[in-house]
Amino acid sequence: MAQRTAEFAQANERLAQEIAKHEDTEAKLSLKATILDNAGEAIFVVNPKGDFVYANKAASDAYGYSGDEFLNLNLRQLLRPQEAPLIESRLQETINKGHLEVETVHLRKDGSAMPVQARHRLIKTLHGELIVSVMRDLKGRNFGT
Repeated sequence: MAQRTAEFAQANERLAQEIAKHEDTEAKLSLKATILDNAGEAIFVVNPKGDFVYANKAASDAYGYSGDEFLNLNLRQLLRPQEAPLIESRLQETINKGHLEVETVHLRKDGSAMPVQARHRLIKTLHGELIVSVMRDLKGRNFGT
């Protein structure tokens, strides 16, 4: 009986350590999400095909799409129709070089034009390669306000 009690105590201690580790990880993720959502620039994460997997609050504010709406969009949909075909080569260049910076014009949900500086960087994650894109309004407005 004493041996089983000791085994349960050890298992309980391991479980408590595991819970503490998960809580620490969750707190760090929450902090990172808070930082991203309070950034003054629109920040996107897209897959190599240009499909959105994340957009921060500044992106939603600037473009007029909710976070869920972004997840159903492709980066091509932010460009004017004549420029949408350029996305393929820009994504490929970002993948090949690891980064790309361009000035372009994006379209908001309401169709209005917004000149931006787009900085794309390739990141490698446990889920594969993704592209982080940071958009700066070329008219000097801060997206997060």
